[in-house]
Amino acid sequence: ALTSASLLPETWQHPTVARPVTAPHAVGHEGTRTTPGTNNASTTARVIYTTDLFHPPDFLDDQTDLATLFALSELDVRAIVLEQGYRQHTRSGATPVKQLLALTGRQVPYAVGLAHPLRYPQDKCLQEHPLLQKGVELILQTLRETPGEVYVIAVGSARDTAAAFNRDEK
Repeated sequence: ALTSASLLPETWQHPTVARPVTAPHAVGHEGTRTTPGTNNASTTARVIYTTDLFHPPDFLDDQTDLATLFALSELDVRAIVLEQGYRQHTRSGATPVKQLLALTGRQVPYAVGLAHPLRYPQDKCLQEHPLLQKGVELILQTLRETPGEVYVIAVGSARDTAAAFNRDEK
């Protein structure tokens, strides 16, 4: 059975438990710690994060999730996609992203994603405005340019992730 614990590299530990979380299928993780964003492929999990983060927030969980991703040395955040495109133009999630990038000194590309849900399961969402294609394009570009495995963490609708898959299943 697929559980959230089975998705984590085997050396990650729950902060209040002194034993490692087990994920026997974890690949490419040697159990050493590194500084976030150092791009050491053998010690970090490379991540694309898609989120329905807004400012001002609907809920604080999105800001907390983003800060947690940046705080965990086991993660190398490679891209951030801000979902629900048109809403991003009035309540931009780019504001907290820029603040966190400034605080951490990191440089992570981010883009606004699609505005509408997929119309059918194989929809590539090519009918959306070109500015709203940037999220899907960033996902595909990051996957092409990043060697090894990349984990996609989708919080929200996952429409950009699905459209990216529909455009290129590799």
